Amino acid sequence: MRGSLLVTALLLLPLHACTTDAGGDTDTDTDGGSSSSSSSGTPTASGPTDASSSSTTEADASSSGSSTGGGDSSSSGAADESSTGETLEDICYGYTLLGMASEVSSDGSAVGEPMCSTKPASCRGDVTGTWTVEASCGYEALPNFFAEECPGATQQITGSNSTGTRTFEDDGTYTFDVVLQLDADLQVDSMACLGLGCEAFGEGVSEEPGLEMVCADGEGTSCDCVYTFDIPTSETGEWDIFSDALLLTSDAGEVSLLEYCVADGRLTTWLPLFEGTAFPEASCSEDDDCEAQVEGDFDAVGCEPPEEDER
Repeated sequence: MRGSLLVTALLLLPLHACTTDAGGDTDTDTDGGSSSSSSSGTPTASGPTDASSSSTTEADASSSGSSTGGGDSSSSGAADESSTGETLEDICYGYTLLGMASEVSSDGSAVGEPMCSTKPASCRGDVTGTWTVEASCGYEALPNFFAEECPGATQQITGSNSTGTRTFEDDGTYTFDVVLQLDADLQVDSMACLGLGCEAFGEGVSEEPGLEMVCADGEGTSCDCVYTFDIPTSETGEWDIFSDALLLTSDAGEVSLLEYCVADGRLTTWLPLFEGTAFPEASCSEDDDCEAQVEGDFDAVGCEPPEEDER
């Protein structure tokens, strides 16, 4: 359980560049969304962006545990290296669009309640200043985090809330300090999953950083659980406007491209969510290498460092 949940925490927020669609063209449809995921099928907010058409740097800020390589390797083909010193090749991923997530922030002048919509309505505008995050939505599209390790479990993300600040300086640098909290319900056979009763299952899962779960006996052998999952993002880097979208390059050298709108004292950004499927036998040095090797109906393909369990 620890592995899949920690991967989820690490991978949920990044956007990365340089994936291409299955047809071979660079994916420039930011309305379509983008996000990569762990090899276990847990999606992140990362995936193809049209930054790849002009940028040589890689994915949006994420931790080193993500399939984007956390800045240690990039989808440009840099080989990863294991703790034993073995050089590891990048592998191909296929990405499936799940939906769009959105975040709304205020510069302090906004009035009324924030309106969060997953439908992009990019109006551009000046992002310079400090923005206090007010709301987020769209993460209900994320799949079941427990599906692989607890077969038969069902999960429903019931809501999300983001807090913190995003600061864009007029010198082109930025600082993010944000926490995304997901609320979810879970139905699981805890004995079949971890050999624990319902209450003990919730207590055990709550040992994960940022995760709090409470479980009670449900019907038959099922447990009814409710939980919250906090996912922090602390990041610095440089920002610019590219093709009327917000281009972010983290200090780790990772790139993301987001549609955005500044209006009436509020900044809204849209984050495409993709789920990644790994093809461990398909080695690559660049995204184009994957076009002939990835079979299936995917919205995009990309070349990324492998996850731990695919090495």
